[in-house]
Amino acid sequence: MNLALAEKFLIEERASPTFIDLLPHLWKLLPDGVEFESDVWNLLAWHKRPGNKTVFNVYFDGFQNNELKLAVKLYVLHKRLTSKLTAGSVKTKVAGISHLDRTINVKPLSALSNGDFYETERRISKELKGTSPYRAAGYLQTFGKWLNGTLPYRISYRNSLKNASQHGAKASEKAKADKLIDTRVLGDLLAKNADASISEKDRFYLSVLTIMVVTGFRINEMATMPKDCVVEDGDFRIRYYPEKQYRLGTRFIPTGMIPAVKQALSYVLEITSLGRQCAYDLMQNDTSVYTIDWPKVLSDSVALRYFARKFVSQWLSDRRNSLYNPSGAWIEARKCYIDVLGVVAKNNNNKSAAARELDLNRNTLNLLLKRQEAAARGELFNTSAKGKKRSNWDNDSRLVSFMGFEKHIGMSLMADQREVVRDVFEDAQKVQVEGRELRKFRCNSELESQYKFSATPVIVSDDGEPVIWPHQALFVTLKNQLSDFHETKSEQYSLITERGFSRWLTGEIRSRGTGNDEDGCFERLGIVDPNTGLTAKFTSHDIRHWLTTIYAQGGLSNQLLSLIFNRDPNSNYIYDQTPIAKRVEILKGAIEEGRTFGHIEEVYKRLIAEESREKAEEYLRSSTLMTTLMPHGMCTLNWMMNPCPHSLSCLSAHEHEQEGPCNHLHVDLSDEGQVHELERLKNDAEHIVSVLPDTAPQYQHFTTIKINVETILNRKVGKEYHNG
Repeated sequence: MNLALAEKFLIEERASPTFIDLLPHLWKLLPDGVEFESDVWNLLAWHKRPGNKTVFNVYFDGFQNNELKLAVKLYVLHKRLTSKLTAGSVKTKVAGISHLDRTINVKPLSALSNGDFYETERRISKELKGTSPYRAAGYLQTFGKWLNGTLPYRISYRNSLKNASQHGAKASEKAKADKLIDTRVLGDLLAKNADASISEKDRFYLSVLTIMVVTGFRINEMATMPKDCVVEDGDFRIRYYPEKQYRLGTRFIPTGMIPAVKQALSYVLEITSLGRQCAYDLMQNDTSVYTIDWPKVLSDSVALRYFARKFVSQWLSDRRNSLYNPSGAWIEARKCYIDVLGVVAKNNNNKSAAARELDLNRNTLNLLLKRQEAAARGELFNTSAKGKKRSNWDNDSRLVSFMGFEKHIGMSLMADQREVVRDVFEDAQKVQVEGRELRKFRCNSELESQYKFSATPVIVSDDGEPVIWPHQALFVTLKNQLSDFHETKSEQYSLITERGFSRWLTGEIRSRGTGNDEDGCFERLGIVDPNTGLTAKFTSHDIRHWLTTIYAQGGLSNQLLSLIFNRDPNSNYIYDQTPIAKRVEILKGAIEEGRTFGHIEEVYKRLIAEESREKAEEYLRSSTLMTTLMPHGMCTLNWMMNPCPHSLSCLSAHEHEQEGPCNHLHVDLSDEGQVHELERLKNDAEHIVSVLPDTAPQYQHFTTIKINVETILNRKVGKEYHNG
């Protein structure tokens, strides 16, 4: 659908004139080569950390309703214009909205109703698992709101699903235990750095893991670190690009871990030096360095046939690949030619002596002699050692093949790509077996220049401007440098991406549990979970959960956690897997040290003074058996057995003649997060009181909250509290 047709549709649907006026601007947002009407959009240009990707396709072919498909495409472009929507976000949003397509089928878009959205919500709540239903319904809600503002459709749908807590402070004890990495597992894995028998690939990724464990970087933040990442100015820090922004950030390294991080960085810098040099040479357009963008070639059938024919021509012109080479007899097991005739002549035609010199038995020697003699006559000896006629030469590595081509380009061909060039290889094989000359190949320099590899930035800004180039990055190697199967390409480089690290960590699905080269590091390196006795396992993101939990248990405040991990303070609880028993232990410690405000602390101190420490400790244990975390403190009331008498209004409690906060509320005054939340509540209450008449029903409620919060905060400063 072109611009005019889209405009006609919007006019017929009585869309907002302002939005219709935006259409020419929306069309310009499409990356080069992407057509609006296409069902496949390559949005690599919208990807902020493209890595080694050459395409990032978003598919619209799953939509049956063409009007909905059109609306979704316009929605994507509008969000790109207004909020710089990234390629990854487009893919997740389109996937979420696609559930609506199954609900309405071919129903006209103008007939959309809230019922369609709620029916879709019911479907995804049944079909999706974990947190996916909540997220998908959220995308539906956002899309519905956009429709309501762009087209005259009265969509007021609101996501009614709950965000399931699969882990974190609000999850079950089992879920937290399953999510939290056992520190002993990390220790055993990192200890493999000292094992001299491990492969270069394992040593490299263990170095990556060392840095990740200490810093807690997201996997994309690790993959896009700059080469000059170390800052030493009294402290030891590492520079990186936080995932949600594009200016350099720094992470302090704990003193005890500095030697391990330095060693890991030193090894990584050494092994990646050639990759950076290759990337730099390509950036400088050095004519001696020329390589092909093979993913781009594979996506174009014309180019694929051209480069396949060029490869075949070069292969057959190499005398070493000739089946009629008279200079020697080919031994497949050794992948080489041996001048058997010459060795026999040197031994005065003594075949036994020649066989001993060549480490061959007499039968094999005789067979090789016949092959070399036939080649000298311009013939192909096609009889096997057992006297059988050879029907094909597929197991002869000299024969040109798909496999040889794949090794040459360092990539595997898909089935449809093989079909594009199948006749090229079959014809070449026939020419090779028959000993004929291949038709002369003519180079097309103009076509080749279109497929010359060009560097892609490691990170781009919201405006598409390069932030860091491959030669400036830390994790860049020669292509296939860490591969167990492919030959290293000295004229191509490759970025180490999140996919590469994840595959090393957890292995290919088809190979898990086998212990082979494609299996995860835990199986291959023999890392066992001491809690189960089974092979350990965790994902790269679990490391952030582990480090957050360690810091939280060490007493780091909510605000500092959010600064360190570059996330919203309100989401820290998702990453904190501290079990309740540990939380109770921490609360008891805070009460014993007098760092809390609350009823339990007062009784505890009174029992010590009037009774005994033993009775005080017994009271403390029994009083902290059940705790519930809140942003502004911790409640010791068992919510499983008793409803909150104040409907969670901890700070407006007035039971009988009691004054002050609820007896069940306990605040750790050393926790900046809790104090910050109390300050926010106080400011809100002050504002509300200032605008309400004293006769209003809520006036006394918020006045009480203000007074009670001040009571707690006064305890922190030891004097009349004034915020700011």
